[in-house]
Amino acid sequence: MSKGVSSDFGLGIFDFGLGIKGSKIPQATPQDVLLHLIEVRELKQADLVGVIGSKGVVSEVVNGKRAISKAQAKALGEFFKVNPSVFI
Repeated sequence: MSKGVSSDFGLGIFDFGLGIKGSKIPQATPQDVLLHLIEVRELKQADLVGVIGSKGVVSEVVNGKRAISKAQAKALGEFFKVNPSVFI
């Protein structure tokens, strides 16, 4: 391996010169996933109206004031073409 890059495949710990050896990647929340997908697909909240509910419901979900229900997770999974479990 090149300088500054080491790995320990036996333990699954990697250090790519970023000072993160042994660090864990934080778990993304359902809201984090939703916000990421909205951003990368250059969508607006209005694009989700009718997918998961009214304008008010979409706003509450996007802003973390309302949890994503199982039915909404399924609808979001179909809309974004991802596994619905990422929203639960």
